[in-house]
Amino acid sequence: MTERNTATKLTSQQLHAAIASLPDKQAKRIYAHYFMGMSKTAIAKAEGVSEKAVRIGIDPNNQSSLL
Repeated sequence: MTERNTATKLTSQQLHAAIASLPDKQAKRIYAHYFMGMSKTAIAKAEGVSEKAVRIGIDPNNQSSLL
């Protein structure tokens, strides 16, 4: 395994560990959006919540999510 492959594997493992440490709902929304390619609208519809709730759930620190 090359140094780059090792670094990529570690980064991927760290990313998955970080997502796993999040609250369940937030982790599921992030996984659905970034890994499965679901739109925030589609996630909201599947969960029966507003798109705003999904935006805030994915990134609660992003002020534009509050608009």
